[in-house]
Amino acid sequence: MSNQSIPPNEDLMRKIVVLRKALQKESEDRQKEFDELESLKKKLSILELTLSEKDTQIQIISSERLHLEAEVEKLSQTSNSSTPLQGINKSVATLEQQNKKLLDEYNLSKHQNIELKAKYDNLTQKQNEIKKQIMAKDGHLKSVLEELKINLEEATREKELIEKDLEISRSAYFTLSDSYNKLQNEYQENLEKQKNLGEEIINFTKELQAKQTQLSKLNERLLKQSENEAILSNRLMQYKNELAEAESYYQKHEVVKINSLNNTQAIIVLKHDHTGEYVIEIEERKDKMVYGIKSVENVGRHPHNERRFFIRMADNSVIEFESVNAESIVMKINFFLDKARE
Repeated sequence: MSNQSIPPNEDLMRKIVVLRKALQKESEDRQKEFDELESLKKKLSILELTLSEKDTQIQIISSERLHLEAEVEKLSQTSNSSTPLQGINKSVATLEQQNKKLLDEYNLSKHQNIELKAKYDNLTQKQNEIKKQIMAKDGHLKSVLEELKINLEEATREKELIEKDLEISRSAYFTLSDSYNKLQNEYQENLEKQKNLGEEIINFTKELQAKQTQLSKLNERLLKQSENEAILSNRLMQYKNELAEAESYYQKHEVVKINSLNNTQAIIVLKHDHTGEYVIEIEERKDKMVYGIKSVENVGRHPHNERRFFIRMADNSVIEFESVNAESIVMKINFFLDKARE
């Protein structure tokens, strides 16, 4: 990588150059206005001096005219000769012409003086306005220059940061270049190792294909076994359902039959017989009593002993028992009663 320095912000530099040119032109225009105003001042001063001189000359001529007129009056009273009077009159006429010419020049100069004063006043007012505008522009330009100065400083700082980053990037580049060369060497070494591993890869591929064949066979066996397990599971579920259904129609419980004299061991069988009728079998010693569910009025639990229950027959007779399964027996008989009433 070439060692190149990053140039400063060219846009800011261009703006500064443009502003400098604008300031220079503004200064030249201002100087031109001042020069014109100074020229008018000089002309006005000369014209005022000329007016003063003309006024002095007019006063002198007027004084001479008055003096000559007095001489004419005096001569006319003391002498009858017209020759001196003619000379004096001629002098008076000459003075009058000079006076008239001076008055005309005076009036012209006075008119020019008025015009120059008006122009001077106008230029003075314009100069004051220009000064105000220049002051405003100077303030704005100073603000812009200050902002550009700040931007230039920021750009310079940014340039320094970029140069630092560039230096870091150069260092990182050389580091990466070294790493790349090392990786290239390792790659070449790996290529050589790969050539040596070619035969091993071929052998491994053959072994892998053999293993894949074995795996396929195992997968087929597993699939078949899964199918068999599914069949067995369905059968087991069916058997469970059949067993549950059978249990719902056949129950056998050991009970104690409560008698007035003594209690005896007995067995109650609740079932659905071959005729389709729900029956209650009571085996007591060697005796067996079979009651159809239709001959049973109701069944209930003892209010004070949870193990005792009774069966009330349709003829209003009551048989009382005791069993740890009293609740289950009562529920099953009620189930039979509900079925019989359907």
